[in-house]
Amino acid sequence: MQARELRLELRALLHGTITRAMPDDPSALMRDGEALLVAGDLGRAARSFRRALTIAPRFGEAYLALSDTLID
Repeated sequence: MQARELRLELRALLHGTITRAMPDDPSALMRDGEALLVAGDLGRAARSFRRALTIAPRFGEAYLALSDTLID
């Protein structure tokens, strides 16, 4: 496997671990969404970013990341 494929597989395996431990932490949701985005799961990434924004409506980084899921 290529290094990129290994990283994507690792991120997919780790998906949700952080948010299960801290379900109401916008930063954890953001990291989870970023891992999903890199893995190509745009729908679940968008849900994670939207959840972060529900908890922290002024979280600008989450808006930017959400836009990445909508553009791709």
